[in-house]
Amino acid sequence: MFTRLILTLLCTGLLTISPMLLDLPSYQVQAQEHINLYPEVDKAVRELQDASQQYLQEKNPRAIFAKVYWRVTLEFSRWIKGGQFLRPDIVAEMVVEFHRLYKKAIVEFDSADAGICQAWQISFEQALKDDVKPSVHLLLGLNAHISHDLPVTFAQVLKRYGRFPLVKRDFFRMNDLFTGLMDDLLSILKDMNRYFEQDGIDLFPFQTVKKKIVMNFVKDMRQRAFSDGLALYLAKDQEQEEKVLAAIRHSALAKAKTIVSLKHVLPYKSLDL
Repeated sequence: MFTRLILTLLCTGLLTISPMLLDLPSYQVQAQEHINLYPEVDKAVRELQDASQQYLQEKNPRAIFAKVYWRVTLEFSRWIKGGQFLRPDIVAEMVVEFHRLYKKAIVEFDSADAGICQAWQISFEQALKDDVKPSVHLLLGLNAHISHDLPVTFAQVLKRYGRFPLVKRDFFRMNDLFTGLMDDLLSILKDMNRYFEQDGIDLFPFQTVKKKIVMNFVKDMRQRAFSDGLALYLAKDQEQEEKVLAAIRHSALAKAKTIVSLKHVLPYKSLDL
């Protein structure tokens, strides 16, 4: 009970722990035990690059999210190896698990597996249609990835490693990574608009406005994913865990449906939401 209270206070920000109390050197030594995961991160980068190129050759809109996902994973690889995280081994495991869940969703959709996460189901279904803008494809992929896969992965690493203060610090450190990538990601989306011959009215022509809108969108989803992942980790038993997981899936599905409902009323290029 006491541990759960402390975790809840840390999550809400009502309680903080000084880095001086975290014994960082011993954690950094511990991280070396999992350095074998780094090649798996590089493998994920290669597979995502190959997948995005294949989808582009096929003119498959799955390329839109895959291309952005590849660029983000490449940056994660650089940050992990560059010592940008307190526990790079845990972040590496998260990256590898993200990639596994993404590949799993693709296999499940292509094989008509009823167990697929419904947010991914909608994302891949929309890729079969001709009237969906690249920005909508990207939002659907981001939603499934962040609203579903992220809390599941976050809970998994907490169960395996604990170290909540460090994991939380790295979790929100990732926001800096996304902020630094915004120009690249918007450029990719602009290229996707050209490639898939989509056009529209640019309601927000200023890059700074676009970056702020997109970053706020990502941060809001990641904040919710953090809370959902923590709730999943703190589940008392399997029954409660299944209830929390069902709620996560339902929320991701509801967001996906909302994004799809807007596809005909958003006359925007790029991510001009």
